Amino acid sequence: MIIVILGGSDSLSDEVISQLMQSKITRIRHLSIAGLVKCDALGLSRLKTEFDQPSKLTNLVTIVSGITTNNELNYLRSKDAMICHCYGELTDIYDYIECVSSDKYVLPEPLLLTAPDHIYSPSEVLSDCYIKG
Repeated sequence: MIIVILGGSDSLSDEVISQLMQSKITRIRHLSIAGLVKCDALGLSRLKTEFDQPSKLTNLVTIVSGITTNNELNYLRSKDAMICHCYGELTDIYDYIECVSSDKYVLPEPLLLTAPDHIYSPSEVLSDCYIKG
């Protein structure tokens, strides 16, 4: 199972990822491709290395961050990843990344108090990921 975290400030997305990583109900790992020298082929190659072979671990959730191209995002969509956008001001990434109606919007727990109803908490994202299978 794959959850992709996109958009928002670094601190906002880091907080969402941190709250996801704190789950005690499953095995979770974080794959950030943000540190790679960005060229479309390199990021996509890294993702394919991770996800083209089926995982032998059951109930493993991989959180992916650092996506910057539609090719990377479309590849992850083809792997049935749950795409989550940090809710708020649109960052420059959205000059290149497309949102679709099945994507989710997420905020860390304390910020949900003033958020619209369609915004998910990290725990709700994880729960939906399990339901989706």
